[in-house]
Amino acid sequence: MQKEDKERVVAELTEKLRSADTMIVADYRGLTMPQIDALRGKLIEQGARFSVVKNTLTRRAAEAAGADALLALLEGPTAIAFLESGGDPVAVAKTLADRPGSFPAPTSRSSRSSRRSRSCAAR
Repeated sequence: MQKEDKERVVAELTEKLRSADTMIVADYRGLTMPQIDALRGKLIEQGARFSVVKNTLTRRAAEAAGADALLALLEGPTAIAFLESGGDPVAVAKTLADRPGSFPAPTSRSSRSSRRSRSCAAR
């Protein structure tokens, strides 16, 4: 990834972090790309965008956005489900926890709603 691309990703993620009222941080370990794509489709139906970004870029964006609570959660494969206005946080959390068939569920690490952080116990 070129430096300009990294800067663009950090700027976009910084804006998402600043504007998001609700987000859920998850470990997506064990999911294949087709499974992540299927999960993204389900989350879009419920009003959330599932973003997988390198932790170093997410760390830079979190620092720029003042989202210090997120920094402690950036270990291992990390994805963030950003809820859009009108999105259903309960449905999104359930979708992240479901295991339809052989689809391994990502582990929720934390969620934030209305600028408050909530840590979730790992499974």
